[in-house]
Amino acid sequence: MADRVNSLWRFSLEVYRRQGVESLCIHLQDSQGDDVNLLLLCCWAGVQGRELSRDYFDALRADANLRQWRAHCIEPLRRLRREMKTLSLEGAGSLRADVKSLELQAEKLQQDYLLKSVSKLPAAPGGGNPRLLVNNLRNYRTALGGVALEQAEVRIFLAAAYPDLSSEELA
Repeated sequence: MADRVNSLWRFSLEVYRRQGVESLCIHLQDSQGDDVNLLLLCCWAGVQGRELSRDYFDALRADANLRQWRAHCIEPLRRLRREMKTLSLEGAGSLRADVKSLELQAEKLQQDYLLKSVSKLPAAPGGGNPRLLVNNLRNYRTALGGVALEQAEVRIFLAAAYPDLSSEELA
């Protein structure tokens, strides 16, 4: 399990750094209430050949452990880190970096938890493909109660998860 956890985390870090992903994730998080870890899980699962159904996401939303972890650990750390940006006390930058590190550790623990749930799902015959990624994102957004991602937003995730796709394949 540790190798898969590390592969999900490595995948997330790599994809998050690709063009447009960070700003899109933060925008969706702040404006629509998206969970960045779930967006990245949608991408990873699609690449791994796993389809994440709306029922899967409904079960995650109902999971008290996951809700409490986000509400009591991840979100307070994120708020604190963001609020610290405005502080000009000497040493605040170093402390903010420490808080960011704690926030990332909390995010990784959430991914560990998510991976345990997704590893129980069967892999699609033939492995991963872009269509699975798109379906995962659609199912997630439907379960979230949000509107579907715009085509340009989906293309950002596709290009990040499948960097070798041609522009025609991304259309």
